Amino acid sequence: MVTKVIMPQMGLTMEEGKIVEWLKKEGDHVEKGEPLFQIETDKVTLEVESPGTGLLRRILVKEEEMVPITTVIGFIAEANEPIPEVEEKVPAAKEAAPPKVEARVEAKEAAAPGPAVPEAGPGERVKASPVAKKLAEEHRIDLAKVKGTGPGGRITREDVEAAIAGGATAVAAAPEGKLEKMSSMQAIIADRTAKSKVSAPHFYVGMEVDMSQALTLQQNLRPKIQAETGLSLSLTEILVKAVALALKEYPRANVTLEGEKIKFQSEINVGVVVALEEGLLIPVIRGVEGKSLSQITKENKGLAAKARAGQLKPEEYGGGSISISNMGMFGVDHFTAIINQPEAAMLAVGRVVEKPIVINGMIAIRPMMSITMSCDHRLLYGTHAAQLLGKVKGILEGPDPRLA
Repeated sequence: MVTKVIMPQMGLTMEEGKIVEWLKKEGDHVEKGEPLFQIETDKVTLEVESPGTGLLRRILVKEEEMVPITTVIGFIAEANEPIPEVEEKVPAAKEAAPPKVEARVEAKEAAAPGPAVPEAGPGERVKASPVAKKLAEEHRIDLAKVKGTGPGGRITREDVEAAIAGGATAVAAAPEGKLEKMSSMQAIIADRTAKSKVSAPHFYVGMEVDMSQALTLQQNLRPKIQAETGLSLSLTEILVKAVALALKEYPRANVTLEGEKIKFQSEINVGVVVALEEGLLIPVIRGVEGKSLSQITKENKGLAAKARAGQLKPEEYGGGSISISNMGMFGVDHFTAIINQPEAAMLAVGRVVEKPIVINGMIAIRPMMSITMSCDHRLLYGTHAAQLLGKVKGILEGPDPRLA
């Protein structure tokens, strides 16, 4: 039976996608449910499973081409089965961004090795598996100098390991004045943040939080959560729970914008910004108000890992009530963030640093943390923001027993 391979619709807002990489070549056998190709949408890069079993008889859309959803991009069939001629015209592909330089960590490696091919020349595209790219990045290996032994000259993990063992040349610094076209993700982020900044009248509310009690709570709960999940409790997870508890008390702030209407969310969904090499993604933890810190820790770290690996599903991003961007681990004291529309606010979190403060007329040293909330003035007003942020501060400084 002939099976059409189509560009899927991954989410209600998706209109087109780009083929990042075919994981099989024409003539390869593929099983139904086996990863077949990678696509890049307006939100995320992910693997798509094969819709059928048989031979990948024809690939109609090349890597790096952008096509509308539901476009037929290939055919799977048995060797003796006739497949349609290409009167099912593939829409003209839009000009795509140049190949990415970042790695996407995935378990999938290349298919059975093929003959080696020459190294890539200047300006030529380097084809490499995600694992190979990641390994090359970690060891600063110039993939253009590595010979690929995978299908079609694709560089595999084994090729990079051999290059490392042989003392391959490290990546040279980018020449001054070099012009590089934005990747699809960079272009999308640039467009969305610019639109958010222009269309949403931002205002900012900031406070400093004494983190003494929250740090003690973290230290006390770490062994228990480590035993339950095998993961270490971070301040980010405590912040996620604190924000959810605050929103539960101030549901007026748990809103999003839909056209010219304010939508009150039925549950509390908190997004956590995940930094990538060339941008960011914001996976969402849903129904946070009813989850323990162990559950939040497991979900947050699992979603972050999937985001970095390009494996987020459509239901794992979008639909947030509010998002958190924590740059404390980078030594940042204070910053303001751009709202992730249609959400009403974004919480920017700085590092915890010991500072002298006055308590009851006496100077004391306390671990202080800056939190700044960017708010959409169409949805929230100063009193809403002040109440919500003040509640977050109170929950952390208490600490509120509901955190545990």
